[in-house]
Amino acid sequence: MKKNFWKKPYGAIALIMALVLGFAVNPSLAYFTDYTTAAGTAPVALEPSHTEIIEILNGLDKQIQIKNTGTSEAFVRLQIFYPALDNLDVKITAGAGWVWEEAENCWIYTEVLKPQASTTIVQVDVDETKAGSLTQDFQIVVVHESVQALYDGDHPDWNLSWSHGMEKGE
Repeated sequence: MKKNFWKKPYGAIALIMALVLGFAVNPSLAYFTDYTTAAGTAPVALEPSHTEIIEILNGLDKQIQIKNTGTSEAFVRLQIFYPALDNLDVKITAGAGWVWEEAENCWIYTEVLKPQASTTIVQVDVDETKAGSLTQDFQIVVVHESVQALYDGDHPDWNLSWSHGMEKGE
């Protein structure tokens, strides 16, 4: 006696699976073959900002500027560190555009720094009459950060630039 494959449940299950897979494959092929086109062009700068710090020493005093050496606009900020000594009197005078941000504990340059442009000077003055009695060496350490300026409409947005720049860990 000859056995018929289709009379057993295996044949019915195989047929149902073939039909289900046949219907499921067609939409997935559309995913891999679909395309779209766009017209026009827009320049996109994907370079991170490049800045360098310029420090000029005059005795114990220091003049600080930041120069944008990159090709894209940037926002910058800096921190100034020096030892907290009783006999050390340090005065920081920031030029136009710099503001002290207490929450971040840093100086923020509020203007967009254009390519090849420099910030105004931040002057660090050390009272040399008191500094002469120092019993140890000290340094004024300056750390700066920069991030590419992002735009919110037609205007560069400081908060948007820093939040996106810091998310990426740059």
